[in-house]
Amino acid sequence: MHVTELPDVDWQRAPHGDEPVILMLPGGKASSEMRPMPLSTAKLRMRPFSQAVKRHLPGVAVGTVNYRHRGWNAPRQDPADDVRAVLDGLTGSSPVVLLGHSM
Repeated sequence: MHVTELPDVDWQRAPHGDEPVILMLPGGKASSEMRPMPLSTAKLRMRPFSQAVKRHLPGVAVGTVNYRHRGWNAPRQDPADDVRAVLDGLTGSSPVVLLGHSM
């Protein structure tokens, strides 16, 4: 199965204007074309980080990237393509920080 739609972001605090953005990048598997589960272990692992950012950096937008596939899928590197698509979709000149785990 090959998923073709674009990745999206679960915004814990949506961006407004030119405020900084932190994108949470959960881990995954080395190889899998399955769709990630909504509450996967990888996403749950990122939750304390996004909650800490929201609590300590109130002027920062925080979102978790929803990958199209669970796996890295070398040599395709699907999550890297997904993150690029999300970055390309951000508007304005806000600084962006990527905060990831595992993958």
